[in-house]
Amino acid sequence: MGSRKQRQKRAEKRKKQQMKQMIIGVSAVAVVVVVALFVYYILLDRTAPLPDGVDTAYAGLPQTTGNSENGEPEYVGILGDPTAPIEVREYSSFACPHCKDLQSTIKQLEPYIEDGTVKLVFVPIYNIAGLGANEGAKAAICAGEQGKFFEMHDVMFYWQGRENYGTRLIRSAADQLGLDVDTFSDCFNSSRIDRLVREASSEFRGRDLTGTPSVFVNGNLSSNLIGDVEALLN
Repeated sequence: MGSRKQRQKRAEKRKKQQMKQMIIGVSAVAVVVVVALFVYYILLDRTAPLPDGVDTAYAGLPQTTGNSENGEPEYVGILGDPTAPIEVREYSSFACPHCKDLQSTIKQLEPYIEDGTVKLVFVPIYNIAGLGANEGAKAAICAGEQGKFFEMHDVMFYWQGRENYGTRLIRSAADQLGLDVDTFSDCFNSSRIDRLVREASSEFRGRDLTGTPSVFVNGNLSSNLIGDVEALLN
């Protein structure tokens, strides 16, 4: 039967074995969860849908990026004739919900952009907190170098709150938009693009701005975008 001391030792040994088995079981479950999450995010990071009609959303509207000819910095996207008499300059972050909401108002400018009286200059701000601010800014600028700044702009806002903005996901957007993916990726991963998004932020701070969206019409801060534009047209 054994002494009381021996029984206690056997009981302690059984407890240790049970504890060891429990630790092994918990560890195994944790490993499975981590692997599952890793696989999930890898798959999620591979592809994602684009907004309907993004391929043709800007058909007939000229778009460029900043360059020495138009006197704008390389980090901006320009929709419309760079010499248009009315400039709408928008400072926005792809992580900013209010910036996303503003886009429905910006769309109302397209007839004026199409007839050459208004140009939209979009300055992507990366340092406003939130998922996608930096990635979206870099993606738009790099897409702009292949003539599709505003298509990528629409994708980045569409993904706000929906997607994880991973590198592979953004590559898939570039591919779906018909860009040269290798050229896009070289741009996206370069130190040059990091410098450009910092320069965009410097312009933003240089105007003593702290929040997005901030919109200027011919150099004046606007609180009534459509009204301010129409006042200049009349």
